[in-house]
Amino acid sequence: MQLGVSHPDQLLRQLTARQLDEWKAYYSIEPWGEYRQELRHGRMMQLLDRAHFTRDEPLLPVDFMAFTERPPEPEISEEERFDRIDKEVFGL
Repeated sequence: MQLGVSHPDQLLRQLTARQLDEWKAYYSIEPWGEYRQELRHGRMMQLLDRAHFTRDEPLLPVDFMAFTERPPEPEISEEERFDRIDKEVFGL
């Protein structure tokens, strides 16, 4: 629906198998939709909680999320994991 398509069959007629695989891969790295919104809400609530309360163990964003089912983590090699860290943390 966010793509302006009224039914999944309509979208499947427009996408090739390769394009669909690429979207799946992209989603596994950068999820969107309800989970992403829940995570954003959890982070904001965590920030407010830490600003107003002192706890022995701080709460995590997941503690404020209505659902905690996360998208499956893609299986990646150790080398790919380090490459992602270099890219995301150091901008390399």
